[in-house]
Amino acid sequence: MRKTTCIIVLFVASALVGVKSSLAWAGVSSQDWFIGADAGVSLQQDVDLKEFLGTPLSGAKIEFDPGLRFDVLGGYRFTDQLSVILEAGYIFNSVKSIAGTPLSGSGGDINLHQVPILANVSYPFALNCPIKPFIGGGVGGVFSVAEFSGAASGLPSGDSQNASAFGYQGFAGARYELNDRIELGLVYKFLGTTDADFDDFKTDGTKTHTIAVSFIYKF
Repeated sequence: MRKTTCIIVLFVASALVGVKSSLAWAGVSSQDWFIGADAGVSLQQDVDLKEFLGTPLSGAKIEFDPGLRFDVLGGYRFTDQLSVILEAGYIFNSVKSIAGTPLSGSGGDINLHQVPILANVSYPFALNCPIKPFIGGGVGGVFSVAEFSGAASGLPSGDSQNASAFGYQGFAGARYELNDRIELGLVYKFLGTTDADFDDFKTDGTKTHTIAVSFIYKF
């Protein structure tokens, strides 16, 4: 999982360099470029376990413990009120219970790792003060890995299974302009996905709420 995350971060960085070089060749100012990072708590809503080992299920919900989310991003400000952002992240949550049965004390663990790659549009509000509120949204792909250990291991297709899904995101927050280059603030993000089809089971799409500290550096 760590290797996958590093590859994705390198991909995003390479893409940003390529886009920046193209815009520079076209005469677009480099002063409107920015990079940043967000880090905070991720809260997963319950999801329905729709199928297990080929057997359809109904009413079997998966409940998650609070986890964490970390995002790196880069973007370009076209105007004072329009920015385009490319974002890659990592989300971790462990499973708390399945169909009402807690995993704690069972000797088994199930962890969900998600890697979203999203293209966002951000709308900052123009205020005559150092506080910069903003809203935005985006779409992209979300790559998921479910890891099983202990008593939860031993599935036919292995103890680590992958799935990918379409992702959509909305966000809102505010940052304080510390100086001409650095902004620091808070952001709320909602990330949803379509259904996830793992090798041995299928679930509803995830719905992740995140409250994070947000950092921006402007070139």
